[in-house]
Amino acid sequence: VTVNRQGAAGKTAPPPVEPALPPTAKRCSDASCGATMVSLSQELETVGSEWSFVGASRGQPDPSPKVGSPPVAKVNNATSPDGSGDSRFQSYMQSHHKRYYAKYRADRRRSAFLSNLQEINEHNQQFKAGKSRFRLAPNAFADMPNSEYRKRLVRLKTDTHRKVRSTIVDEMVAMAGELPEELDWREKGFKTEPANQKSCGSCYAFSVGYAIAAQLMKNVGRVELVSEQQMVDCSTTEGNLGCGGGSLRNTLKYLEEAGGVMRQVDYPYTNSVGN
Repeated sequence: VTVNRQGAAGKTAPPPVEPALPPTAKRCSDASCGATMVSLSQELETVGSEWSFVGASRGQPDPSPKVGSPPVAKVNNATSPDGSGDSRFQSYMQSHHKRYYAKYRADRRRSAFLSNLQEINEHNQQFKAGKSRFRLAPNAFADMPNSEYRKRLVRLKTDTHRKVRSTIVDEMVAMAGELPEELDWREKGFKTEPANQKSCGSCYAFSVGYAIAAQLMKNVGRVELVSEQQMVDCSTTEGNLGCGGGSLRNTLKYLEEAGGVMRQVDYPYTNSVGN
C-alpha cells in the first residue's frame, strides 16, 4: 500500500516519529513480535481460566486441562523460608482438587491457607488443653482469606422477611423432668456428612431440612435426609428469596401448605434456584 505523505500545501510531511522505548525495552522483528503477541494471548487465557475456575467450581473437582492449556502454577516457597507449609498445602490441593493456573494466584492462595492453618493449629492446641470441645481442620474454603469468604458466601439480602416478628409457635412449654448432663445424638445413630450450601444463601433450607431429619430419626429410627433444594425452589411463595435468603417461619409455612417434603436423593441440591 502506498501512503501519500503530501500535506495540504503540497509539502512533504515529515516521517512519523516512533515512540521512545524504556531503556530495558528492545524492538522486535515481525517474527519476534508475533511470538510476543502469542505469549501475551496465552497469559490472558491463563488469567481468564483461573477466574472462571474460582468463580464456578469452588471446592469441586477441576475439569482436566484442555490441550494447550497452561501448566499448573508452582507454589512460591518465598512466603515460607523453611518451606514447612509446602507439604500441607500440596496435600490440601490434592484432597480438595485445587488447581491454580496463575502463579500469582497460587501464591495468594497458599498465603491464605497458611494463615488459616495457623489459626486452626492454635485452636487445636486449646482443644488438647481441654479448653475447647471440638477440633478444627482445613476444608474447601481454607485457601480463601476471610474477606473473600464473606464477599463470596455471606451474601444474605435484607428484606421484609427479616423483619417478621411473629413466632413459629405461640407458647413454649417447658419439658418436664431433669435435663441430662449431655446428649450426643451420634451415639444414638444420627450421623450425617457435613453439608455445603456453597454460594447459595440457603441456610434456612438446610436448618429446616436437618431438623426434620432429626425428627425422622427419633420417630422411625433411621436417617433420611430431605430435599433442601425443594425448599429453595418453592418456598418463594411464602416470602423467601431463594438463594438470597429466607426465614425458618416462611419455610415451615410452605412445607405445611405443600403437605410434605421430598427426599434429598430424589430432589438433590444444585446451588441455584430452579423451577
